[in-house]
Amino acid sequence: MTGAPAILPDNRTRWLAARREHVTASDVAAILGEDPRRGALQVYLSKVHGYEPEDALPMRRGRRFEAEIAFEYAEQTGRVVLPVPEYELVVHPEHPFLAATPDRKVLATDDGPDPFGLVDVGPKEVDRVRAPLEIKMAIGSASKWKDEPPLGFIVQTQVQMACLGSEWGALCGLVSPGPLKTFDLPFSQAFFDAALPRLEEFWGRVRNRKPPEADGLPGTSEAIRKVWSSEDGATVPLDREALEMADALDQAKLREGGAHQTVEELGNKLRARLGSASFGALPDGTYLDLNEVKKKGHTVKPTKYRVLKRRWPRIRRR
Repeated sequence: MTGAPAILPDNRTRWLAARREHVTASDVAAILGEDPRRGALQVYLSKVHGYEPEDALPMRRGRRFEAEIAFEYAEQTGRVVLPVPEYELVVHPEHPFLAATPDRKVLATDDGPDPFGLVDVGPKEVDRVRAPLEIKMAIGSASKWKDEPPLGFIVQTQVQMACLGSEWGALCGLVSPGPLKTFDLPFSQAFFDAALPRLEEFWGRVRNRKPPEADGLPGTSEAIRKVWSSEDGATVPLDREALEMADALDQAKLREGGAHQTVEELGNKLRARLGSASFGALPDGTYLDLNEVKKKGHTVKPTKYRVLKRRWPRIRRR
């Protein structure tokens, strides 16, 4: 596989905009249903509507500590860790809708060669293999890294390898006060071949503006509420599938315990169908109401949000 071309936006804002033109390595686990926080619809909304999650403290802290973790990885493993251009976006040479932003690169050397023996180490530095190094700051999650890293991070690293044309990649996590958790991963052509059709199908949805189904994951809920935060007063017709969802949502709300995920998922599916519309007309004559609720601010800022309710038409008595 030949070297991949790179896009180098000059700042974070342009990098975020460039990411919307690709499925990136960090998106793939969500598209495949292997991200515990967000699903395919959240990724879709980021590409089509420009949605970006809040730059919360854990994310900012992770970026600040990335260089220190990379230094510790080099110290712990004895490997040469190379910096990469800030906000580099490496595009897959054969599938240009795929791209990756590696945290660092690991240089194979005579003392620390490719751990899987897949490639030779040349006498010159230019001949040596550069593998992606994915860095995670995940304090408090040591139990999830016990025997292997979380699957979503493996998926991300696999796609980075594919974009860089690497035969192997490295993954490390700061998960506790002890040493880093470190893993070497061989590139899996079988995984990439299996994932590619699903990624192409997703990208087709982005190009054709056909959103995937919603799920009940917190990142998806947050994206739906932010993208469609305002109503436009319109009423949209809903099909029988939406009616079945509304009935199931009513039943789930009546059940106690263990129903939150179901309520959230069904609610998200219906919210996505309404979008910015205020009302949705169901086939049985009932309708969904997704109106704004505004709260005045006293000790905090004023807020507004939309509440999903099902309503029955009033019957007038003569």
